[in-house]
Amino acid sequence: MLGALEPNSSHYPYSEASWAPRDLLVLYTNGITEERDSNGKQFGHERLEKLILEHANYTSAGLKQIILDSVADHVGNMAQRDDMTLMVAKAISVGDR
Repeated sequence: MLGALEPNSSHYPYSEASWAPRDLLVLYTNGITEERDSNGKQFGHERLEKLILEHANYTSAGLKQIILDSVADHVGNMAQRDDMTLMVAKAISVGDR
């Protein structure tokens, strides 16, 4: 639950991690992975992970758009069944600005 609670204010675990240049953080709701095509097949976690790994060298905005476009292609003309939230962050070094 990103940003919803103060650290250590509830029973949810709290941890910290260091970032290195080119590290990625992808946060998403189940609306991304559970969207279905016309045959009822979900987009799935495996497909999302594959997209992230294949396009890890893209900018965070580029990767986000690839994911959203891939979900839209998967769904085709089916109605969206759930809300979709997606956040992609990428660490950069000072020299990459």
